[in-house]
Amino acid sequence: MFGSSSGPAHVPPAGPHSPPPRLSVVIGAGGTGGHIYPGLALADALRRAVPAAEISFVGTTRGLETRLIPQAGYRLHTVDMIPFDPSLGARRYLLPSALVRSAGQCRTVLREQRAQVAVGMGGYPSAPVILGARWSGLPSLIHESNAVPGRANRFAARLTPHVTVAFDRSRSGL
Repeated sequence: MFGSSSGPAHVPPAGPHSPPPRLSVVIGAGGTGGHIYPGLALADALRRAVPAAEISFVGTTRGLETRLIPQAGYRLHTVDMIPFDPSLGARRYLLPSALVRSAGQCRTVLREQRAQVAVGMGGYPSAPVILGARWSGLPSLIHESNAVPGRANRFAARLTPHVTVAFDRSRSGL
């Protein structure tokens, strides 16, 4: 399912005697602010819609996420992922094993957080989150905020039918 972002999802109001709905979301975003800031905007919108929502992020120890996500008040789980970058030379052959290892780490995070959904915002930390969700049988979605989809989202879009884009022309690249 492709669609454009159109604000936070509707959460039905709780009845007078029912507890507030529980929402636990794990967001994969990292590397650059172009992936992190949209993830933070999503987290903030979810928090406004469901104040008790449990929202955390997955990233690496190398990107801007190590500073930006904790500063915004969200928990950051780090995984051992490497970039989807052909310029890595021979190191690029480590990508499959790094993806499997980090997806296993994400699966553990998803289970520990009792996540109900995983969201990939792009950047190489988002792919293992979506793969870990698939292995866990959890719903997941990808958001592509760039006009030209990145490598991680092109890979992750094969793992979930739920893809949103900021630009209609991005759809053809996913």
